[in-house]
Amino acid sequence: MTVLVCAAHPDDEVIGMGGTIAKLSKKEKVISVIFSYGDKYPFWKDSVKVKKKRINETMVCEKILGVHKTFFLGLKDLEISKHKTKALNKLTKLLNKYKPDRVFTHTKTDGHPDHRAAHEITVQAVKQSFANIQVLTFDINFFNFSKGLKVVYDITDTFSKKMHALNEIKSQRSITMLLKPLILIKALFYGLQNGFKYGECFKSL
Repeated sequence: MTVLVCAAHPDDEVIGMGGTIAKLSKKEKVISVIFSYGDKYPFWKDSVKVKKKRINETMVCEKILGVHKTFFLGLKDLEISKHKTKALNKLTKLLNKYKPDRVFTHTKTDGHPDHRAAHEITVQAVKQSFANIQVLTFDINFFNFSKGLKVVYDITDTFSKKMHALNEIKSQRSITMLLKPLILIKALFYGLQNGFKYGECFKSL
């Protein structure tokens, strides 16, 4: 089976569901789709150099997590909502090519506009594919308290891989260092709720 992971920026897939990616990749083909290069941060550095670094970091992370293939849609950082048609066409082609049974993406209520845009585009692409595809959403900065069916994956055996990948995102260290405590607390919280050590929670649409 094939799983598609749709993230707005490099590192979102690691932060949001790195443990689940590592878990699923043991038995399934995981395809990663990154909407933008996230090259506007750090804003005080040359964006061309940041882009190259972020691509390299992503490939290192994907190797750690076991991702089969990664696609960059090449949209402008912080401007994903302005290029929905372009992204929708590219993502629809990938859905038709790989025919995943599950697609993961950001939540609708995420505070970052690029994350919300990625959610909207992904959901629309799945609807247009007319295929029986389950859509699961993950949070980056908050707990998944939204109402509806929840799916929790036991990532006890792969949490260390998630943290290893996170450590490789050196260009964003000022952000990832702040997020690490929250990532740990969330993993422990979802794990405790479901009878295992570490967990990642998703809302099923």
